[in-house]
Order: sequence, then structure tokens, then C-alpha cells
Amino acid sequence: LGYRHTFGLGVPKSCWTAVSYYQPVAEAVVQQAVDASKSRGPLGSSSGHGLPQIERIRLNVHANQGTKPDRQREVLQYYQYSADRGNIDAQTAVGTLLNLGTHGVSRDHSAAAHYLARAAAAGNDEAMAHLGHMHGAGMGMPQDFTKAHQYFSQSAARQNPLGLYGLGYLYLSGSGVEQNHELALKYFQQAADQGDRDAHFYLGAMYMNGLGMRRRSLSKAFMHHFQAAQAGHVQALYNTAVMHMAGKGTPKACKPALSNLKALVEKGPLAAALQAGHEAFFRGQHGQVRAAAAAMCLVRCQLGLRKHVSACCHRVDG
Repeated sequence: LGYRHTFGLGVPKSCWTAVSYYQPVAEAVVQQAVDASKSRGPLGSSSGHGLPQIERIRLNVHANQGTKPDRQREVLQYYQYSADRGNIDAQTAVGTLLNLGTHGVSRDHSAAAHYLARAAAAGNDEAMAHLGHMHGAGMGMPQDFTKAHQYFSQSAARQNPLGLYGLGYLYLSGSGVEQNHELALKYFQQAADQGDRDAHFYLGAMYMNGLGMRRRSLSKAFMHHFQAAQAGHVQALYNTAVMHMAGKGTPKACKPALSNLKALVEKGPLAAALQAGHEAFFRGQHGQVRAAAAAMCLVRCQLGLRKHVSACCHRVDG
């Protein structure tokens, strides 16, 4: 219905009516991201890492040979070989992949800590920041905010944005340190200056609530949420939509609010079905591809994401 009201397909064309249908679905997607962040401990964020990650690829065997799982494993093996031979950048890359479990790599916090510790000992500030996160969130090791602060501080001293963000979060939440909103604001700003989207999101929240400053600023809150949203931060996408709807910190406007809400909806169950279809296709499991296509069709029917849903479903059934 949201899609139909957006374009006036069989119903009155109305941006605000479309927003009213998209908003509850977008809220569910945000909640999915927030729930995923809780499973990663106190340093988790609702950036969207808990949502399906979709590669922009075409379903063409020859065009996508480099995206097959076998190819991904070959690349990982190459990086692991380089890491084992002492390549610091490879150690950091492999450790990060194993820690997050992305690009077809299964999570292995113990192995991740091994590679990251070697890179950090050699002075890699990115690895230091990741180790700080692992200690602070208790990922594959006992939660230890003292060690988290130590690694974040070492990384931040080299102006690494992840390290600066980590310090900001510790001071904002008072985790292992005395709560200090002024310091949190300082570190978040330094990380945001380098484009860290989580730092932008928390700066937006701090300006919204007037934390660490004399008075709150809705315009600055919107600016930082907007920057985070541009980088794909899920909760920031929702917040900017709501601020557009209410005219807080920015002129009241329906179209950008609708655009953000629709983008959020498309990160939810539809993305999960699409991801399953991609993975099945590249494994040659064509029966599962059809099942995933049927699931996508049902989701599109529910969310109104395709103009000719019935025709799409008919092609899947045929």
C-alpha cells in the first residue's frame, strides 16, 4: 500500500499516506538491527551489521565468477598465507573478517584475536581498535573494559577513527571509566571528522539530548544523523526520516522521509530472501533459487515493492 500510494496505483497518490504504511515496517527493520547489536555486547551499534548484506551482482555465471564461494575461500587462503608469513596488513584483514564473519567467512573469535594481536603488537592501529572492541564486547574472551580502554587509547593516539569512536563510547556509557560526556563528544567528533558513521550517529544523539554541551542543537543533531544515514547507518536512516516528518532540525518534508523509510524496508526480509537466492545460485542449487525467488515474491507482495507483483509470482510458479 505504501508503494501504491507513492505512485497512485489504484489509490490516491499521497506521500504522507505512503509514509504511514512504510513507517511501521521500517521500525521493525531498525529493531532487528538493534537486537543484533545487543548480541554483540555493549560496544555493538545499530549500523546495520545484523541485517543481510547484499552484493550488487547480476545472475550471470560468467559475469560473477569472482563472487563464488570457492573464489572467496581462495582469496581468504591467500591472505591467511600472507598473514602467517608476517604481513601486518593481511593479519589485520584476516582478523577482521574472522571477527565479523563477513564475505562468506564464518566467525572465529579465537582465530581473529590471534591475528589481530600479532598485528597490534607490530603497531597496526586498526588491529588495536578491533581488539579493543573484542575486549569491550566480550567477543571470544572475557569482557574487560580496562583492556578495551588500553587498546582504544593506543589506537586513538594514532588518530585511528575506530579507536577514537571506541573511546567515545566508553566515556559516553561510563564503561570501565568515569562517565564524561565532554570527552565522549570530543572523541566522537574526531572520529566523525574521518567519516566514522557510528561516531556521527552518537554525535547526533548527543546533540539531540544536549549531552556534553551547554544546550542541545536539533540542526546539528540532524546534520550528524544525516551523515551517518548517508553512510548506511540503519537507525540514523530512521531518525532522519522522523526528523523530516516532524520538521525537527530540518524543514518538514515528506519525500526525503519516504525515501529513507523505503530504503530501510528494503534492508529487511526482502534482503534476506535475495541473499539466499544469490548464495544458492552460485552453489548451483537451482531448486533453492526457485524457493528463494518465491519467498522474495511473497515479501514483495507484503511490502508492495514491485509494480507487477502478480506477474512476477506467475513467472516464478511457471
